[in-house]
Amino acid sequence: MMRIYKLREVFIAGGQPELTYVPREHLRLEDRIAEYLDEKYKVLSISGPTKSGKTVLARKVMPKDKALWISGGQIQKIEDFWSIINERTASISSISEGQSESTLHSEARIVDVSLKPGGLGGAVTSNVSDTKNTITSQNSTKNIDPKRSAISSLISSNLPIVIDDFHYIDREIQTIIIRSLKEPVFDGLATIFISVPHRSFDAVRVE
Repeated sequence: MMRIYKLREVFIAGGQPELTYVPREHLRLEDRIAEYLDEKYKVLSISGPTKSGKTVLARKVMPKDKALWISGGQIQKIEDFWSIINERTASISSISEGQSESTLHSEARIVDVSLKPGGLGGAVTSNVSDTKNTITSQNSTKNIDPKRSAISSLISSNLPIVIDDFHYIDREIQTIIIRSLKEPVFDGLATIFISVPHRSFDAVRVE
């Protein structure tokens, strides 16, 4: 039975197409990205004119559940970059430390009760003890540096980081990002920048 598709299922402007995706096999684009993900230890730059399919290509090989995607338009300052990573990786931002002391106070008393049943003298002695327990606690919170937390989470997650529209980021912030990611890349973090052609060498110029 022939299936009838809705128009929005066929033509997806600005989204991820399925039916109309063109792999361009003669260029081996998907294979080259897959090869990079196997090799790692360097930065991959994907460039092309606007609406040429850069993001669609990368999403085909690295869907959102298999990579950490960040849009350059979301990064106005370097703190935004670390915050997005920490949020997406659910990393720890602070550690709470607690200390408590318990003190036990015990006090004993002797009570002498004289009884004279039937005119006979006698005495009954009873021991009574009071116990008091005092607990003192102290709590402190230590904030973790967002940059250290983000980089640690990136490495431990073993997910590629993809920065789409890298050219939207201010040049000064680009410099901080690239220099901060040098060590993680050395440790095997797959790092992909997606940008327009005339900005494709931003990473090279920075470092």
